[in-house]
Order: sequence, then structure tokens, then C-alpha cells
Amino acid sequence: MYTGWSQRMQAISRLRWYNVNDLTDCCHQLRTLLLSPEFLDNVAQDIRPLHQQHLLHSLQGGECPASHIQRFPVDALYVCEGIGEWGLRIDRLQMTLHLTLFPERLQRMYPNIQSPGDAELTLFDALHDILEAIGGMVDVIDRRDFEERYHLNWVTASHQHPTGGSSSDHHHYYPPQQHH
Repeated sequence: MYTGWSQRMQAISRLRWYNVNDLTDCCHQLRTLLLSPEFLDNVAQDIRPLHQQHLLHSLQGGECPASHIQRFPVDALYVCEGIGEWGLRIDRLQMTLHLTLFPERLQRMYPNIQSPGDAELTLFDALHDILEAIGGMVDVIDRRDFEERYHLNWVTASHQHPTGGSSSDHHHYYPPQQHH
């Protein structure tokens, strides 16, 4: 279990976290759909059904991949809406996707988006921004980053005293893995 998990960590764990592989796949699939020749003729048929399916599920985010008793995955990368500009990036992507899918929303008069074509170009910009940030590893979190950022140490349950404290002889700190 993690030592150092506090009330503060309870709040952080309530933020939305996004698996980087899922988010990347979603961006690639959306871009492929936008570039397909059929897209302009069949927006409702091509993308609106996907809006309710697994493709866009990754844009909803999820719970923190770690908890007091579950260690952050060693083999996964995540971004969090509360770290850096990830919340804004994902909100911008969702908003421009909605404007592309539902052009009637353009009546609300968004700055720099006057037409469905403007919405599509803005959506490409949002997709590019996300992929560029992932490519640059901007605020992308792995196990080491997570544990260092929040000052957490992982202790195996077998090294806990019945009172809940750890034995000074058996306290094991697992150092974060090095980036290669």
C-alpha cells in the first residue's frame, strides 16, 4: 500500500485520468474519419453513432489508476485533467467535436468558428495539440512521476505490523523505475 496517501490524495484521485494509449487511438480514429471522403456527406451516419460507443469513451476519462491499496501501473502512461493544460486540451477537443457533429450549435457564435468547415479545422488543431503534447511527453505521468509528484512510497502488505505501522526492519521502498 502507499504510505503518504492523505486527504489531499483523495481529492487528486477524484480528477479524471486518461490512458495515453486510449487517447492516442481515439485521436487517430477521429482524424481518419474526418479525412475520409464520405465524411462530408455522412456526418450523422459516420460519427454520431461513434459518439455513443467505445471510440469516444476514452474522452470521458476515468478514475485515478492508483489508490491507497493499488499501485500506479508500471506499464502505462496517463494524463490528468488537473495537471498542466490537459483539462483544457480535452475540453477543447470535445467542444469542437460537438460543433462538428452538431453544426446547429454554431448559432451560439463561437469566436473564430463561423462555419462547419471552421469547426472541422479547429478539431484538427485540437487533435494535433493533443498528439503533439503526447509526443513531447508534456505532463504525461508514469509510475515514477506519480509517486514523486505526490511523495508516495509503496510498501508491500506483508511488511506491515498488525497495528498498521511498518516494521523498521522490513520497510521496503521500491525506487521508481528509471526512464530509458
